[in-house]
Amino acid sequence: HYLATGELLPDPDLAAQRDTVIGHYRAILEHYGGGRGLRIARKHINRYLERLGVAKDQRRGVLRQGDSNAVIRELSDLYAQALAGEAA
Repeated sequence: HYLATGELLPDPDLAAQRDTVIGHYRAILEHYGGGRGLRIARKHINRYLERLGVAKDQRRGVLRQGDSNAVIRELSDLYAQALAGEAA
């Protein structure tokens, strides 16, 4: 869109961002497997959470998880907190 019109679109809403982040995470794990995928996904997850405004210590806790299901739960929780803050 931007290249055709020069217009920047607004960021997707937080629910759409959450779904994209979790989908991207799952796709990385599917492509690279559990061990390697967890390591590769860390840089992406860190950037997503940084943009969400998650504190460094909290991000570190998510990034150190060795269980992919726990990472998805934490991502969901962090986005739920952001959505609740947005609604307040």
